[in-house]
Amino acid sequence: MLAAIPLVAWWLSRDRIAPTSALRSPWRPPPAEAPRAAVTTSSTSREPRPGAGAAIPSPAMSTAPLISSAANRALASIADALAEKDARRRNRLISVALEQWASEDVEAAGAWSLAPTGLPRNVALAAVIRGGVGAHPLATARYVGRLSVECPDEADELGHDLIFALGKNGLWSAAAAWATGGAQVNPEWISDAYARWSAARPEEAQASAAALASPPAREAALSAIVPANPRSS
Repeated sequence: MLAAIPLVAWWLSRDRIAPTSALRSPWRPPPAEAPRAAVTTSSTSREPRPGAGAAIPSPAMSTAPLISSAANRALASIADALAEKDARRRNRLISVALEQWASEDVEAAGAWSLAPTGLPRNVALAAVIRGGVGAHPLATARYVGRLSVECPDEADELGHDLIFALGKNGLWSAAAAWATGGAQVNPEWISDAYARWSAARPEEAQASAAALASPPAREAALSAIVPANPRSS
């Protein structure tokens, strides 16, 4: 599925990922010390000041604040949710916390979801994908592509989760690009993507499906097109 990412990228050219430079805090050297009065001691008895010549680390250069804020908020919400006795409400609260976390850091939220949690793994990852796509669709598509390679048994469900999330955000063309961009044709992904697209914008979905170069992919897409409701006379 890594092969599908370039096809998604062209459509998601406005992905709102903060540049790496934005995460770096500017650092300036400490001001020069004022001249000191001469000390009437010999050079052999003078001892260097502790830490003389060493770089002074800036607290702003620490990477901890970059990830702890989103993580701490999410983990606090998840801890509260785990105390909920009603299972359905507990799962819903955890999912909401994961969606919010993923909207800020999809990689960290996804890593937490891969570990044993109070939520079924597939449900947790689906929440991560929904939250990630809403804020950073291209970064989330890349994450799903890597995760599909690392967890091949879950790749099919991950793909459907991504297609659903992209469609929910109106990114129909990107969902279709993902579904049709793999090294092998996946008729279920293609049907899912084009059925959702045609339900919202049938003309666009029809045109896209007809333009697919691969005969198997084109057939799967066209067969999934939902006909527009005829106008009543």
